[in-house]
Amino acid sequence: METAPAYRRWLTREVKIGNLLIGGQQPIRIQSMTNTPTMDTKASVNQAVRLIHAGCEFVRIAVPGMQEAINLSSIKEGLVHRGYTTPLIADVHFSPAIAEEAARRVEKIRINPGNYCEERPGLHAGFTDKTYEEARERIHARLLPLLAVCRQYGTAIRIGINHGSLSERIMNRYGDTPQGMVESAMEYIRIIAGEGFHSLVISMKASSVRISTLATRSLVLKMQEEGFNYPLHLGITEAGDEEDGRIKSACGIGSLLEEGLGDTIRVSLTGEPERELPVARMIAAPYNQRNGPYSNEYSLPSYIDPGVYSRRSSRWTGRMGSGQSPAVVTTCLGKAGYRCYFFHHTDYKPDYLYEPPGIMRYEHPPDTRLVRHIYDYDLKHKAIHPLVDAVSFTSLESLDLPNPWINLGRTQWREETARVLAGKADTVLVIHKMPDDNIHQIRQFIGMLQKHDCRQALILRLSYPDYDIDQFHIRAATEAAFLLNDGLPDALWLEWKPEASCKLPTMAAFDILQATGDRLSRTEYIACPSCGRTQFDIEKVLATIKERTGHLKGLKIAVMGCIVNGPGEMADAHYGYVGAGKGKVNLYKGKTLEKSRIEAQEAVEELISLIKAKGDWKEAAGESEED
Repeated sequence: METAPAYRRWLTREVKIGNLLIGGQQPIRIQSMTNTPTMDTKASVNQAVRLIHAGCEFVRIAVPGMQEAINLSSIKEGLVHRGYTTPLIADVHFSPAIAEEAARRVEKIRINPGNYCEERPGLHAGFTDKTYEEARERIHARLLPLLAVCRQYGTAIRIGINHGSLSERIMNRYGDTPQGMVESAMEYIRIIAGEGFHSLVISMKASSVRISTLATRSLVLKMQEEGFNYPLHLGITEAGDEEDGRIKSACGIGSLLEEGLGDTIRVSLTGEPERELPVARMIAAPYNQRNGPYSNEYSLPSYIDPGVYSRRSSRWTGRMGSGQSPAVVTTCLGKAGYRCYFFHHTDYKPDYLYEPPGIMRYEHPPDTRLVRHIYDYDLKHKAIHPLVDAVSFTSLESLDLPNPWINLGRTQWREETARVLAGKADTVLVIHKMPDDNIHQIRQFIGMLQKHDCRQALILRLSYPDYDIDQFHIRAATEAAFLLNDGLPDALWLEWKPEASCKLPTMAAFDILQATGDRLSRTEYIACPSCGRTQFDIEKVLATIKERTGHLKGLKIAVMGCIVNGPGEMADAHYGYVGAGKGKVNLYKGKTLEKSRIEAQEAVEELISLIKAKGDWKEAAGESEED
């Protein structure tokens, strides 16, 4: 059997941040961010303590102005007085002077190249090669004072790229692209490393799982090319709240950790930041438990383009393949007296329903297709797909059934299987992974299918019979996104505890596809976690907007705390609700500001009026029957 690839963590440079090290062979560190006003010393200290007790190893604090930068000393003194030495990180936008002041008082400073010291003449002003280079020279000169302060005080720097706040100079040359994010980071890396300063951490964040993945991979390959190996901070900006935020974070952060990338992570959930830590620990736990192996080189299979997303070319089969949105398959448990959830909930009704042998059956909706095991299959039922376990190559070669689904366990993920399947064009391939199986081997096997021009529709079947509900959500999202981010599966089939309701894995499959951007089955919400810059109750507002707009399937609505990253990070949203100061809100249609500084108490109604005026409003249907 071919040597199976496996998880290897990319070995980065160790960087000291206060009393902790990150990178190298250090554990994946967990961090979060306060959302109290930074001038409220008592509240900030109290929240930082709660974060530390929840497992936070670095505490980040928003620093919107010079007063807040100076008050970092008081927050630090308050923590030390209570016996805490957890490193603090200052989050600075726009002002080099504020960054320099903050760097005297904390262990790490985060700066955003998109707005740190860029002049903003307007996107259409244009940049010649000469003016582009002159801007780089100005950035170089403006970074020197910060580097001097950081050297003096032992302060590390995070170069934090946000997809939504690239500079107009970068946008003018590269557009709103992962390539632009990479170039924005590399400019600063080259300048700072060129000055002999190496206490650097890099992040490539977006509200899109796909963009974050492409940008991070491309950055690592570019750093390798130029001889850099700085540690990586991972996160998905504006992930959202509750289950949406947890699943989206696992899709974006977990899948990159599975790639071997990432040294510190922050899960961004709307609401109290203490709730972020259990999710972050659960995402990082499998990789900290492995403790390696490590590799000095990061690479991807040759058939995957690290910087461009594309779908695997596959044959159209029923409701999947040929570049269509991935289908959802569900195993029906068939309990006596139990009405399955999808019988009456259209948003989460699967495309295919598998009925294992011996279950109690119901009359199913006519638009849900059925699959039955070969042991329980009747050739007269042409509309039902037979499922066959490929226990041997002989069974594959002699197979003679109409449009069979071939269930391939790990012993079949090999070259010989791909050769046999090349002659079975009318089959559907079900790659069945159990918890202890190696998902990297699945990616290798798909490469073998590509090599032998096997274009059958491919179903990713992930089974977690012994996991608790939180482990199930996190691991299913991580492993599914690991392959979805490369456009490989044509359908997703999740299985949980056999004695549990089939409602949960069905919903989880749809939620994962929503998070990765592969299939929008309901309203999409992009929401920031809030920080010291936010001046309204974002959690309450988001809940109200969800309640009023949750029926607008396929619409993307952003709820952002402030204007620092808000207008940029919501760039791919259809509508945006963005804080514009105390008691004021700006409303956007796409990137266009439609209503400026309206009263907060009127903003939700104004948002709904805007959606109606633009023709995107639909009246909610009658309430669905509850199960």
